[in-house]
Amino acid sequence: MDKSEMQVWWAEDAIETSLFPKPRGRWRTLSLAEQIAEQVAEAILREEYQPGESVTEQSLSEQFGVSRGPVRDALRILEKEGLVEIIPRRGAQVTRLTTREVHDIFDIRAVLMGHAARLAARRSDPECLRILKEGSGLLEQNVETDNELEVHFRVSARMNYVLAARSGNEKLCDIIFQLARQVARYTRLGLSTPERRTESVKSWRELVRFIENGLEDDAELLERQRVKQAQALALKILSAAEEPETGPGKRDRRGRRNTRGVPA
Repeated sequence: MDKSEMQVWWAEDAIETSLFPKPRGRWRTLSLAEQIAEQVAEAILREEYQPGESVTEQSLSEQFGVSRGPVRDALRILEKEGLVEIIPRRGAQVTRLTTREVHDIFDIRAVLMGHAARLAARRSDPECLRILKEGSGLLEQNVETDNELEVHFRVSARMNYVLAARSGNEKLCDIIFQLARQVARYTRLGLSTPERRTESVKSWRELVRFIENGLEDDAELLERQRVKQAQALALKILSAAEEPETGPGKRDRRGRRNTRGVPA
């Protein structure tokens, strides 16, 4: 299956190519502000906007050919979902990824997705199993060829979408999707190495086996572990990035200057 066929697969059955799809059966026309928010959110995830970078009303108004009203509303949506921060008299800027947020969000996601996996094993929904098996095959194919992050991330996102959407628990599904945008940037970070993507393929294959055989406890435990593995890598990368420069003349976390090695 080539990349164009993969794109058809992860978008089939009217599931959006957006990385933030809505639960099945709840489709509605998005407002202009929501449409803008969707596109800006995907641009942030693709790192077209860097953490800390300004996202101005004027630039977005010009980009989308709209007035500032819907742009302002779009930015409020993104602020509510944790992707931008609106600073008085300075405007909006992309939020920075933090270890604290990784701890908080992934602890919650592990519980939610673990329960979704348990329900999937209990229900043994044929359509859910079909998509998970197809997705596992695509992930394995990707790892054996180009091992591209974008392919793995997109296919895996759709598999998680189906796992939640076909759990039979609408409230659970709602909560998972409410966190989708906040989780996405960290999930991508947690899949950023080829080794981690290879591990992900193996764990997906095992999860599908548990679900197909109705092993509820095993499915829930494995899905929680999968989320925790992504969390661990994201934390490792972010912790390294947050390490203060403490060489001569640099300041530590408390703002104290290191004078050792600095000429008098």
